[in-house]
Amino acid sequence: MAPPTPLQIVRRLLGLPQRVAVGGSRSSSAQAVCLISPAITASEPGLAASDGSERPLALVPLPAPTLLAAGPLSEVRLERDGVILWRQLASSTQPITGPIPWPLAPLKGGEILQLRLRPLGASGADLATVSLKAAASPDLQRAGDGIRALGSSRERWVQAIDQAASTDPPLAVALLASPRAPAELRTAAGKLQCTGAARP
Repeated sequence: MAPPTPLQIVRRLLGLPQRVAVGGSRSSSAQAVCLISPAITASEPGLAASDGSERPLALVPLPAPTLLAAGPLSEVRLERDGVILWRQLASSTQPITGPIPWPLAPLKGGEILQLRLRPLGASGADLATVSLKAAASPDLQRAGDGIRALGSSRERWVQAIDQAASTDPPLAVALLASPRAPAELRTAAGKLQCTGAARP
């Protein structure tokens, strides 16, 4: 039996990434961001935001996950307890598109950060927020070791992603978007799209 193609793997993962509603000004009600990586974990409850609302949660399986949203963005930032740790702003002519390699030190087990995303054309107050929670330290270590063991072998990467697509879809998405993955697989990650309604 031939190994699956990147497109077949992407088809198996369609619908996993979820839309995150943009909050802020009253004009944002119809706006949402489609976060691909890290993947929002539908089976986990969101973390409570400071205003008491529930916040979508992405369990992060890799110590240095790729940040990837479908569609252009005006702003991406990472925060801890309201303090901005890293920020990228679009220029007046160039929106933020494509994958963003993890810009901070590798995550530690259980660490929680907030990822805030502003879609192109939204006002400065209109940001989608997702809580990122790193996996436990042994799981992060195992995933990091696993990536190093894959090396540059396309076959190993496809096999690992295909296996994860059945057992751990967020890990499959993280591997697909990893900067260490073969270019063909990273391109496939960009074909993932969101389905369904926006999450709060």
